[in-house]
This record gives sequence, C-alpha cells and structure tokens, in this order.
Amino acid sequence: RADRTTNPDGTPRWQALNWGRGTMEFYGFALRPSDPNQLIGGTQDNGVQRRTAAGGHTFDITNSTADGGHVAYKQDNPDIVLSEYQHAAVYYSTDGGATWARARGIRGAAAFIAPLTNDPIMHNIFYVGTNQVYRSRDDGVNFVDLDGPDIGALTAITVANFTINPPQNIRPIYVGSLNGQVARSRDDGASWQNTARLFEGNIPPVGNIAVAQRDNNNDRVFVAMQGFSGNAAPPFQRVFYSDNNGDAWTDISGTLPNAPVNDIRLHPDKNNILFVATDVGVFIGVVNFNNRTAHWARYGIGLPTVPVTRLSIS
Repeated sequence: RADRTTNPDGTPRWQALNWGRGTMEFYGFALRPSDPNQLIGGTQDNGVQRRTAAGGHTFDITNSTADGGHVAYKQDNPDIVLSEYQHAAVYYSTDGGATWARARGIRGAAAFIAPLTNDPIMHNIFYVGTNQVYRSRDDGVNFVDLDGPDIGALTAITVANFTINPPQNIRPIYVGSLNGQVARSRDDGASWQNTARLFEGNIPPVGNIAVAQRDNNNDRVFVAMQGFSGNAAPPFQRVFYSDNNGDAWTDISGTLPNAPVNDIRLHPDKNNILFVATDVGVFIGVVNFNNRTAHWARYGIGLPTVPVTRLSIS
C-alpha cells in the first residue's frame, strides 16, 4: 500500500493513496481453455476473482469474500470450473463462474491454501488435497477420499498427462505436503508409497510437482521447494529431480537464488525445459538428464523482482 503525509515535521497525518489500485495478491489462477485472455483466480482477502471477455481488464468478485485459493477448469468444457477458499472449501460452477455451489464430501485438516487440479486426460475428474487425497468423478460435485497418503496436510497434487500399464490407462499421481514429504500412486490411488527423503534437516513445504514420462516403469519427477535453504552457497535445495519415481533425488537447483520456489511447470513439448515461479521472479531451466544437472537463467524481460505464486502455460 501507499500513504502520504504533508506534515513530516509535526505529527504526521497519513492519507491513503490506494483507492483504485490493482494490488490483489493471487494465490492461484486458471486460464479459460477456450480463451486465455479470460481467467479466474483466488486472491488474498478478496475471494475468487473473474475476468471475462465482456469485462476486459476488469476483475469482479465471483465467489466468497475470504481468501480465495486455487482454480481448475474442466479442460474440454470451461463452463465447468472449480474454485476454493481457505482450508479446502471447494465450490463448483456450471456457468463459467457466474454462480457457485458447495462441493460435497471433502473433510480433514487442510493447508490454508489446499491443492486443487483437473485430471489432464479424464476431464470429468478433479482432485483436492486435505491431509488426504480426494477425487471427484462427477465434475466436482461429490468427492471421495482415496485413503492416503499419510504425509500431513497437502500442498501439491500433480496428475501425469500420460498413462502407464496399458490398457488400464492409469495416470501416476504425485503429492507433496507442508512438511516437505512427497508420495506417489501408480495404481490410480489404490495405494500410496512415500518417496525417498529429499534431503536431511528441516525440509520446507513442497511448492509444486511436475511429472514427465521416462518409460512405463519410471517417471521423471521434479519437485519445487518453498522456504529457504540453510546452505551458505549454491545449490540451495530449491528444485529436485528423480528419474525413478522418487526412489532417489538429485538437487538440480544449480544457480537458482535462495528463495522460495512456489510453482514448477514443464515445457509442453520439451520435458527437459522447466519454468519455476519464485519469490524473486520467474526462471527457466534446461535439464541435462545424463548428468542430472540443470542450467538456470531469469526468464524474459520486463517482469519486476516480485514474488510469483503460480504459472500457467497455454
């Protein structure tokens, strides 16, 4: 915020200068699949905000006046969209976010901003995380507990955009938690396995997870870490990589700064190129799979050195 005083030498009387400023802090957002100029996002203390084609660059509060969280569109029917506010209070809309109804069946202790995502292949399926993984097969109306994993309040859910074990068409699922643990399911949520510990010491929350296919038995998994590293010099334990489903991890943080990494995304066509959202801007990474390293650089020009909480690639 910005304030002004015209009497700096006496008793200052401050005047707020913030009316009309677009200063909402977005925890998460999603672009409308049919039109990336339209979006819905969850904001701090300002609920869920929507930008439509008719509204242009103007946002309006479309659901709740509390803290909005993540948003997920149904990819093949963007009139169906899910949003949330704090602690996994999930709502669904069937008219593009004009009206909302509360989703049913979600329970458990959740992170303040819980993970919420649409299945990238089976678009009628949505996932949300409390201290358990919940799945809806009816466009977000009803959710069912998948009974796992036991790693605490979840901060990330990633469903792979590829299938394994044909013809069952199972998508691997990876989740991360507030206490820095990662777990996986490669049998459609029937069972869960904790991955190897990322590193020794105090592990910060998982920001997000990206998954690419290596072969039918092994996934390439990338984990972004929030918080700060206790290392005195790089690497700062910001991004980890596994080529065996998380059974072993390699720190590929390289020269990334010691700042929280809030999101991680794979290039849609090149699974060795990563984009990460950090508290000091956006960085791009090129991964060398042979020696398990990555080269990082600040991505693009014109973006100020500010916290970036979420990325979307359309």
